[in-house]
Amino acid sequence: MEPTLTPSKVPVNVPEAEDLANTMEQQWVEIALALQQSKEQMTQGKPMEVLISFDIGELAWLYARNMNLKTKTPKLTDRRLGPFKVAEKISDTAYRLELPETMLVHDVFSVGLLSKGKKDKAHKWENHPPPITIDGEE
Repeated sequence: MEPTLTPSKVPVNVPEAEDLANTMEQQWVEIALALQQSKEQMTQGKPMEVLISFDIGELAWLYARNMNLKTKTPKLTDRRLGPFKVAEKISDTAYRLELPETMLVHDVFSVGLLSKGKKDKAHKWENHPPPITIDGEE
């Protein structure tokens, strides 16, 4: 049993004190309702998130959040690694990637660490610069 905010309902001759007590009691009720609503929302849990799905052979970017990369400063390293080919679907939330042998990490990752690559037809980035030509020869 909870104690009441006001110990008694005895009329008081000071109207400001009575107004303050009524305001505090209304706030107490509002707080109790808000806590009850918050408790119900927490017991229901989060709504189901829409998970990204990948096809085998599709390219996926890997977030480098938990990777131990040998770089001088973490601020200047890439936030995403890849893109890597999806080799196998383990479950709805995990995929196996085709990683290079130099990466000494497990090759199964959660969907939360993967993202799809966007193909931009306007900007095609080449992996190497064009050949240098001097006097018409490469």
